[in-house]
Amino acid sequence: EKEREIMASAADNADPDHSHMAWLRRQIDCKSGKQVGGLGLDHQLIGLYFSASWSPPCRLFTPILVEAHKKIREARGDESFQVILIPLDTSEYEWQKYIQDMPWCSLHPLYKEDIVRLFLHFAVQATPRLVIIDRMGTVVKDNARGTA
Repeated sequence: EKEREIMASAADNADPDHSHMAWLRRQIDCKSGKQVGGLGLDHQLIGLYFSASWSPPCRLFTPILVEAHKKIREARGDESFQVILIPLDTSEYEWQKYIQDMPWCSLHPLYKEDIVRLFLHFAVQATPRLVIIDRMGTVVKDNARGTA
């Protein structure tokens, strides 16, 4: 475990502009949502969806994003776009209910430090927020939801 942390730190320091992407790839498997290594993050565009089950604006935006996700993938192919939920939920039960109909993966809400790291890195101050990055971690759109 310590060796993995040292290697991860070295990789992050070698590429400071994209270290968050290297870190994210180590954190999540989009097939299971477990933190086991970046399987499933090789899409052309990745939407980091900062959201919470208890937030009315998030509950309104999520179905819109589900539909957009479906249309983009139908038009451009499955490898064109993936979403990763970055949850603010503290209740695993509420989080499980919230993600039930989401066709994408999620960080687990128990990994609070990881979630806070992403919130800080992308300067998220309100939810819902959708940050679009490319497969290298470069921000393409810092608020794809817009302001309304």
